[in-house]
Amino acid sequence: MYRQIVTTHDEALIHLFFHCCMKDGAMNDPELDTVSDMIVSAGLNKGHNLRAEYLNYKEYRSSIKDETRYLQHLIDLIRPVNQLALFSFCVELFLSDNNLGHSEEVLTTKIANLLHIDAAENQFIHKLITQLNDVKAKGSF
Repeated sequence: MYRQIVTTHDEALIHLFFHCCMKDGAMNDPELDTVSDMIVSAGLNKGHNLRAEYLNYKEYRSSIKDETRYLQHLIDLIRPVNQLALFSFCVELFLSDNNLGHSEEVLTTKIANLLHIDAAENQFIHKLITQLNDVKAKGSF
């Protein structure tokens, strides 16, 4: 079902971000704000109705039987040249609620593997995003 709904680079990126937010079962306002900010910073705010895309995502989410194939479909459409940057956006979404659950850890590993990011890079990105969030929260380095 998702193959008929997600067909462009921009849609794939938006749906990847939604999937990262929803892995823990809910998307709260701060996560939605973070997704919106990321979409704007990635230059994807033109012509995309996030509410409509979110409804599309929710429509097919339960039909995802093989998450790795789903993620591969999204990444194939995105065709990232800057894999670490894309991965860091995903990690930022996972950590935006300051809690990384087991299912999110598993998803992080799947995304890292599909993007050919090794364990050391994965750990570094997690540590960097955690520290950046800490700086934002405390207002100091």
